Amino acid sequence: LTKWWFENPRRQFVTFALDSSKQVVGAGAIHVMNMLCAITFAKNANHASDECAWYWVNIMIDTTFGVVVCYGLLKLTELLFGYDSGHYGKSGGTGIDWESSPEYKKWAWQICVWCVITGIMKLVVVLMMLAATEFWVKVSVAATHWIVDHQTRLIFVMVVTPTVMNIFQFCVQDSFLKYQKLATATEGKAEV
Repeated sequence: LTKWWFENPRRQFVTFALDSSKQVVGAGAIHVMNMLCAITFAKNANHASDECAWYWVNIMIDTTFGVVVCYGLLKLTELLFGYDSGHYGKSGGTGIDWESSPEYKKWAWQICVWCVITGIMKLVVVLMMLAATEFWVKVSVAATHWIVDHQTRLIFVMVVTPTVMNIFQFCVQDSFLKYQKLATATEGKAEV
């Protein structure tokens, strides 16, 4: 909400909520995938790493490199399928204010596309982790095992890290998930 409040120009709240819901659904799917990946990687490897360490690595890669992958895949899908992310109205000048009266079918379709994008990103991240498992083990252990108490480590891995990194991820992804041409059109009017 803070990001929306400080936007200039500010999207209507309904549009912001629709844009944000893509990230909420995608984040839910990624959370489940991260839990499964952490458990699988911890069980199937001979090393000092545990589920906490693997979950931490998943979060860190998803919220940094994964954001770049998602951006590229989003731009590719916009090009291939001919849509603009964050635009939930009819194409062409219908005279209907789509921000006040969005087409929820377009929004639902964009959520489905975003879930596929996040799923592909997760696959890329898993392949990257498989290709360099020993490197990621060293990183994960160094980043989490300095916390000796297991309860404190769990809070660091499951609460602190995701909170900080997901705020970063949300702000960056929101900047490219929202409808870009609306801001461009508004800036053009302000210059005239």
